[in-house]
Amino acid sequence: RICHRLDGLPLALELAAARTNVLTVHELADTLETELSILQTPGPGGERQLVDAMVGWTYQRLSSTEQLIFERLSVFGGSFTRSAVAEVCGTGLSEIEVLDVLSSLVSKSLVVRQDEGSTQARFRLLQLIRQYARSKFALRRDRVATHRRHAEYYRDLAERAAPQLTSHDQHEWLAVLDREVGNIRPAI
Repeated sequence: RICHRLDGLPLALELAAARTNVLTVHELADTLETELSILQTPGPGGERQLVDAMVGWTYQRLSSTEQLIFERLSVFGGSFTRSAVAEVCGTGLSEIEVLDVLSSLVSKSLVVRQDEGSTQARFRLLQLIRQYARSKFALRRDRVATHRRHAEYYRDLAERAAPQLTSHDQHEWLAVLDREVGNIRPAI
């Protein structure tokens, strides 16, 4: 459970292991289900700095457009497609610009490509990276509009799927909805 929650990141696992001086492995796993900040160590002045140390260096080297898309990606609760990124996060950008930014974020290991048996490539943010992106995104003026676009995108998907759930293709649509459940739940 601990390895899964921490996406197998060696530094995160090492920091989690350090907490076993006061927590059992089961307590640590339970705590990590709701509170990733347990991994962070206090810095000067008491602020927490693990995620900044892990991701901040790369984030600072992103272009302003890459930073914006990276932060907006934090609205996704699960994996996502390139078309979802274009619709939800790519306001004001062409589809090729979104593709270029997404490609750059993947090459910098801020976004992970994963194939889930779909005909489309799917992507996701690791938990600690999503947490960092959310902290940055919370300061953006467009966060409410981005969350609204996310909710509308997944509402539209559910509306397209609804009539198909009683047809002969229902298994295909059920598979689509199953892949998107991590995004549909927060959209609701």
